[in-house]
Amino acid sequence: MKTKWIGYFAAIFSLAWPACASQAQSAAPVRNESKQADSRDRKEVEEKLQAKLDDLDREIKDLKDKAAEQGKKASKEINQQLDELDKKRVVARRRLKQLERSSQGAWEETKKGFDAVINDLEETYKRAASRF
Repeated sequence: MKTKWIGYFAAIFSLAWPACASQAQSAAPVRNESKQADSRDRKEVEEKLQAKLDDLDREIKDLKDKAAEQGKKASKEINQQLDELDKKRVVARRRLKQLERSSQGAWEETKKGFDAVINDLEETYKRAASRF
C-alpha cells in the first residue's frame, strides 16, 4: 500500500513540477518587460524635466541680458533676484542629477523633491521677470 501512495505522489509531483517551472519561466519575461517599461517611462520623464530646466536657463539668461542692458539703472532688487535665480538653478540641476542617479524605489520621492525645487525656481523667475 505504501508503495502505491508513493507512486501516486511521485506522479502528481512530476506532473505539477513542470507546470510550476513553466509558470515561473513565463512570469520572468513579464517582470523584465515591466522593469524595461518603468525604465523607459523614467527616462522619458527625466528628459522632459531636463528640457524644462534648459528652458528656464534660457529665460534666466534673457533676464540677465536685459539687466545688463539697463546697466546701472537695474535696481539692487533685480540683481538680488537674479542672484537668487542662479542659486536656485544650481540646486535644481543638482536635484536633477540626484533624480537620474536614484534607485527605482527612491525615484518617486526624489522626483517630488525636484518638482518642488523647479516650482520654486519658476516662481522666482516670474517675480524677477515682472520687474522688467
